[in-house]
Order: sequence, then structure tokens, then C-alpha cells
Amino acid sequence: MLSRGFESAGNRVWITSAEGRNQLDGLEDLENRMFENRLSFFDCTPLCGAPSHVDLDANPHGVPVPTPYGVRASASGQQLVVSVAGSDGIPGLAEDPTTDIPGLVTLDADGNVLGFVQTGAIPQSLALASGADGHAHTAYVLNTVDSTVSIVDVSDPTQPSVKTTFPTGADP
Repeated sequence: MLSRGFESAGNRVWITSAEGRNQLDGLEDLENRMFENRLSFFDCTPLCGAPSHVDLDANPHGVPVPTPYGVRASASGQQLVVSVAGSDGIPGLAEDPTTDIPGLVTLDADGNVLGFVQTGAIPQSLALASGADGHAHTAYVLNTVDSTVSIVDVSDPTQPSVKTTFPTGADP
């Protein structure tokens, strides 16, 4: 397992990872996907229970969720944002370049995908600001390959939108 992101809020802890699909043999069986992109979470009250795993590849919105990296929770712990990146940093699928591949995914606390939006190339790190009510309102996404930061309005988690993207300088 390749763990990448780690976050906690209240009694819940989330981890983003890519799990090798080693039980399968051959690209046909693998459906050309070497890894299962996953969000795991567990509750600690005070001892930690068994983890629950969410297969992000089973996204109900009909688009692939690339490799998850950073994860941040709102102050209330009810909303998550996850930065996700494809291997090439190019939006779209080879067979359908008009397909929007997300750079940021919004989820509820149980890992259900609520929405997504494209950001810059290879988004990895992120920060999240919440309002006084504890709900997330703004995500800041570091796009490492094009050396930019995208500011994303996540106040409506079903329709996150990039407000602006600005350069950070070389090699953020």
C-alpha cells in the first residue's frame, strides 16, 4: 500500500492510498489499472476500531478518480477534500480527451464522492479553510508540475469551482 495523505477531525482519521492489485494477473484482468485508489478511515473513541475502505475508482460520477494524494477535513469533520493526480498531468482520457479528470474531489465523512473539479498539473498538497459553522469553504491546491496554486470554492461540495490559479515560482 502506498499511503499518501493523512488527516483527522474529531474522533475520525482518514488515509489516502493506492493499493496494489497484486491478486490479479495480466493487463486484461487488471483492466489496465495497477492500483486501487482508496480512502480509508477509522474512528478512535479512544481506541481505534477496524478501518473502513472506500474504493475511489467506483466513483458514481462516471469519471476515474486518479491517484489520491492529500486529504483535508473541514472543521466539522463532515466534508473532505482530496487532491488526486493522473500520471501524466494531462486532463482527459486518451480515448476521450473531453473527459474532465478531477484534480480535487469533494467527499462526505464516509468517503462518498460529492463532486470534483480540474485543477493544474499533478495536484498533490492542499490546505482547507472552514467557516465559523465548521463547513469547508475554500481549498488551496498545490499543482506541483506546473508550479501553481489553485484556489477552489468548495462551499457547495457538489459543485466545487476553481476561482483562480496563480504561479508559485519554480519547483514549489
